[in-house]
Amino acid sequence: MLDFGKKLAVKIGLENFVMWSPTACISEHPEYGSLLEDITENLHNAKEVADFVSESSFEIGAALELDAMGVGAKNDQAFPVLIEAGCLRNKHDMNIEKLNDELSKNQSNMAQLEWYKLVCKDRGYYDSFKEKHNKRDIDANLFRERLERFWDKMVDKVEKHQLPGDLQTQNKWINAGNAYRKLVEPLDIAHNYSKHKGNENHVSEWVRPHRHMVLEKWLKEKNQTRTGRAKQRRTKFASLTEDSCFWAHVEEACKNLQQVQAQHQVVQAQQLQERLKQFEDYVGNLIKDKSISAEIFLEGSSFMKWWHQYRTLQLESPGWKARSPLFNFIANEEWK
Repeated sequence: MLDFGKKLAVKIGLENFVMWSPTACISEHPEYGSLLEDITENLHNAKEVADFVSESSFEIGAALELDAMGVGAKNDQAFPVLIEAGCLRNKHDMNIEKLNDELSKNQSNMAQLEWYKLVCKDRGYYDSFKEKHNKRDIDANLFRERLERFWDKMVDKVEKHQLPGDLQTQNKWINAGNAYRKLVEPLDIAHNYSKHKGNENHVSEWVRPHRHMVLEKWLKEKNQTRTGRAKQRRTKFASLTEDSCFWAHVEEACKNLQQVQAQHQVVQAQQLQERLKQFEDYVGNLIKDKSISAEIFLEGSSFMKWWHQYRTLQLESPGWKARSPLFNFIANEEWK
């Protein structure tokens, strides 16, 4: 067994060796000269290294590192660990290189869906996609499925530790992942409520796709490290609603409204009314923060259909208009 000192030495050497893996350009390192001198000295003076036979420069490098630490170039415990760590690092690098290439290729799918969002001017892209009346809606579904496969694979590789451990903290992947989530999760919601006829609540953990939950988690964790920065207030509404589950909340509010209208038991009707009031407040907060897209107010959207029915119901309550910021906002078309 290795004693504590040698274990520590192997750990330090492991970190050094992984840093000096063949994926790095060693000749550009500022201490390249002294490192080369040390290696040359070890080659001449260390019998154990001289006896080490291998055609792999990778293995020779590991042997040199171990010999320099004094644990022995052919140490039965340390050498395999060092080799395995280096191979794992190289495998991670190859995996991320492939994913970087796939991410670049998938930008065209994102661009297609951004264009789709722009051309759906009557009801918004959520409702257009949900009903799928046009060929462009069918095409949008193909782009959605391609992106789904890519991000499912990417998240799976992270969770199986097949990628660098710090990947989920890198701005490149956080920004790309959450741009995808905000643009495409509404389409996943539309697909879900269309396919299952509204019988599944998308926000439930067992329904919402795992990839979206993971990507959102990465963003929240990153934002926690940015607490020192002052959050800038928006001056105009977001192009994409910050809460990518917004349309699922709309769908559930529509179901609650239908249940209220059909409900004859006072207690249950009051509970449903409370849920509707919570949704109204939720929308009001999004409007206040301008973290919502103005397209939700398009006349043919599911949200506006809900609003017209909800307003009719609430007008029966004395004083509701005066108490409802949302009523005044929509009545005055303040999003324009």
